[in-house]
Amino acid sequence: LLEIHQNTWTGGLVYGPQIETSTSHNTTLLEGTYEWGVQGRNSTSNTSTSFSTRTVTIDTTSPSPVVLNLPIDNANLTNIFNSYSWTQGANTGTTLTDVIYFYNDAAGTILNKSAQITAGILTHQDSLGIGTYYWAVQSTDAAGNIGNFSSLRKVVIQ
Repeated sequence: LLEIHQNTWTGGLVYGPQIETSTSHNTTLLEGTYEWGVQGRNSTSNTSTSFSTRTVTIDTTSPSPVVLNLPIDNANLTNIFNSYSWTQGANTGTTLTDVIYFYNDAAGTILNKSAQITAGILTHQDSLGIGTYYWAVQSTDAAGNIGNFSSLRKVVIQ
């Protein structure tokens, strides 16, 4: 017996109960989180097992671009060690992880360094050295959907 519920096992029933005679089943689900379960049944002895359940999240939507906060574009910074902050864009699916990129050119083609940021942390501190740099942030969700890059901002470290 197969059942699929919205969000949790006690959530709304979206499929089933359906008697299945094979070990696989294909169905189309909308984006969201579902808990699906199977129950073994013996029609000869009229017995059954408890449902065995698993959770699945369907997420095919890329996160919206990040909005950069600080430092502002064309900032002149006097410290070598600086903080960079941003706000994540809208996301309808899974947890986001961000990567901050530092470039040596205004086109964003000569990568100086990058750093993966732990989910939920929207700031990064880095020491780039004296020079002119351009920075951007990009989000990826846990389903592997990659959002567009943020705008590119210029900082001059003196």
